[in-house]
Amino acid sequence: MKMAGKGMFGRLTGAFQGEGEKEETHADILAELKAEVQAIQRDGARNRRRCRRVFSAMGR
Repeated sequence: MKMAGKGMFGRLTGAFQGEGEKEETHADILAELKAEVQAIQRDGARNRRRCRRVFSAMGR
């Protein structure tokens, strides 16, 4: 129990001091944004295909 308390205390103090938290770099942020843009583009392509099917079924 004493060890677990020390471990918990160590993690808490580390969090307050900013230890263990990885600072995001510009490269990390750019990679995250790129992944989000790609996901949006995939969704857009999926929606365009769905719209084409609906309009062709309507006889447009």
